[in-house]
Amino acid sequence: MKNVHAAVVELKSLGFPLTNIRKALPKLTGIHQKAIAEEIGTTAKNVTAHLNDHRHNALIQKKLSKFYRVPTEELFENE
Repeated sequence: MKNVHAAVVELKSLGFPLTNIRKALPKLTGIHQKAIAEEIGTTAKNVTAHLNDHRHNALIQKKLSKFYRVPTEELFENE
């Protein structure tokens, strides 16, 4: 997952909406929401809601950013 940050930056520079980039992360990395949720201590539903921009809990955003190794401000800009 070391190239996730570079991928996010590149996709943003190409004009892809950040929400769409976040939605694609599980497929791009091959790691499903359930595994991510177990790793960061939440539910798969909560992971999906944050990646899809339906919830905005700063702690979950920080944990997701750390999981993907992308700075929080890069992955979850104030849209």
